[in-house]
Amino acid sequence: MAYDQFRGRMIAPQTCAEALDNSEFTIHRWIREGKVKAVKLSSRCTRIDGDSLADFLCSRVFTPGAKEEQPEPLKRSTAKRTKHTAIELAGQA
Repeated sequence: MAYDQFRGRMIAPQTCAEALDNSEFTIHRWIREGKVKAVKLSSRCTRIDGDSLADFLCSRVFTPGAKEEQPEPLKRSTAKRTKHTAIELAGQA
């Protein structure tokens, strides 16, 4: 899905919610969490930065078959470990 339609625009949260088929609450949560930049013009008028919205939505796109790099497996130490009984350990103290 191309999100370039949002670039260069200031969008009302209600319009954004309808276009993305999300709730308006979700859009306001994204703003609150700092995922999307917005400007509050008055107590009842908020506008979302379209570039910020497009960048956020593009970062969430899943590409099937793409693999993320996995961390290196944990390496075990090569030193030999000896098992001691509780009696042996008590005698060393």
